[in-house]
Amino acid sequence: MQNMDDLENRRNKFELKAILDSSRLLIESHDTDFIMSNLLLNLMGKLMITKSAVFIYDEDAECFFATHTKGRLSFQTNFRIDWEIPDSYKAHTIHTIKNESTDYPSNFWENDLKTIVHIKTSNQYLGFILLGPKLNKEVLSQREIDFVTSLVIILSVSIANSQLFSGLKQANRNLDKKVQELHTLFDLSKEFSATVERDQILRIFKFALLGQMFIKSFFLIFDRNGAKSVLARSGVPKQIEDSDLVPIYDKVNEPIHLDLFDENPYSEIDGLNFQLLLPLRLQDKKQAILGVGPRANGEKFTESDINFLYSLGNLVLMSIQKTYLLEEQIEKERIEKELNIARDIQKRLLPNKIPKLTSYQLSALNEPSQFVGGDYYDVIQAGDDKAVIAIADVTGKGIPASLIMANLQAMLHLLNDSSLDLPAKTGKINNIIYENTPPDIFITFFWGLLNAREHQFTYVNAGHNAPLLYRAKTGEFEELTKGGLLIGALQTLMPYQSETVELQRGDIIVFFTDGVTEAMDELDEEYEEARLKALIKKRASLSAEELKTEIVLDVKSYCDNQLGDDLTLIVLKRDS
Repeated sequence: MQNMDDLENRRNKFELKAILDSSRLLIESHDTDFIMSNLLLNLMGKLMITKSAVFIYDEDAECFFATHTKGRLSFQTNFRIDWEIPDSYKAHTIHTIKNESTDYPSNFWENDLKTIVHIKTSNQYLGFILLGPKLNKEVLSQREIDFVTSLVIILSVSIANSQLFSGLKQANRNLDKKVQELHTLFDLSKEFSATVERDQILRIFKFALLGQMFIKSFFLIFDRNGAKSVLARSGVPKQIEDSDLVPIYDKVNEPIHLDLFDENPYSEIDGLNFQLLLPLRLQDKKQAILGVGPRANGEKFTESDINFLYSLGNLVLMSIQKTYLLEEQIEKERIEKELNIARDIQKRLLPNKIPKLTSYQLSALNEPSQFVGGDYYDVIQAGDDKAVIAIADVTGKGIPASLIMANLQAMLHLLNDSSLDLPAKTGKINNIIYENTPPDIFITFFWGLLNAREHQFTYVNAGHNAPLLYRAKTGEFEELTKGGLLIGALQTLMPYQSETVELQRGDIIVFFTDGVTEAMDELDEEYEEARLKALIKKRASLSAEELKTEIVLDVKSYCDNQLGDDLTLIVLKRDS
């Protein structure tokens, strides 16, 4: 009896030592493979079991898969099974199947794996262990069941710890990867900021895709103010033209995983091994499409990879936009510089000093609606107390109109010394302009010769707004309309006509372009001649300079300083 007690004590101590040794190994190890292998060796060695298998639940696949197998079985590791374990099987840590049942997988029954040991913690079901028969064919004793239960409890904690540890390791790896990506993006942003060369930015982008993501093939389609173009490409066959790729732009408005399609839905890249199409946006507006091929290391694109591609793509997009904006700024500054030069030249074409004429006041103003304009006026000395007064309006605005105006000014000065009369000179000017300008260019033109001694003004009106002659004695207006067709419309077939008017003391002639009478208020109603006549009549006692200023102020007030056309005005007044 004493010997039996000693044997029982030794057996208890042996099993306790086995449990303690196993618990130390299992708890200290974070290697799931080692934990499983050690457990099966313990169980099979202590219980004399011929075969076994461990199944762990895969949450992503929502099924169990065999992580370890021992003995002769019809299945191997990685064997997967979708099995909803009955609650009755889970009532105890160890459950033995005594009769074949539809609730128990046939694979397990046929392999004589009839004992299931549940691996679980208080809040998580991890999997199960299947045990085959003992070598002596005996059923498990209560002592053996307690031994297995103890080991499995320790195993459950070890597996849970191992999974937690693996999750932490993976989280740390992901964190390290994120830190590396942030460092990469930071370094790239410095590289992009240091260059204004678009080609250099795209080269850096290409090397970043290859070095960071192992991407050899890609294309970048960019939308510049509605014009789409392929800014960069690599690994795309030469026979594929840029114009073949561009239509993809309008078809992609969300991330496209091409490897999820059985057939490529985009004919433009059919047959090409591209995996992702990513729309890139700035300020919520689509600006580019990035297409990328597979990674050279064979790895699939993760959500983290796609986020990195978006960050890299948007960084490149902003850098490219910067180069275009810089080019626009440089071009704008160049144009402004040229316009300032053109404006300065145009100002020099206008008379910088108006000749003084006995008994007459003369004041003039030219204000272009843009940097340069197509309005023109001139006052040219033509002898003692004689002056040619001219005003013109070239169709259009800006530099083209100013060039025509410069030509007209040159012709007036050349013809001033000619012996031809005003109508003949006007015909000559018309023919030159007609022969040397496009058919849509023409000039409204008025000029006349003032003889201050004789108080006579002889003029020709070539389609221009008729100057207003205010008669101080009667308070009435005359319109100076005699002349002919506007300049440059047709060759001179009919001679231009002239007229001479006598000027009395206090008479005023106001010469103007349509920038005066066609100025519009907020209701799009024009200033019109009637308002101009009323102002002239009301302010006729003013000097020529003062009357000019009054008219300009009234026009600008009427249109709220929003001149829609060049404004040119000449005021001539006989004061004695």
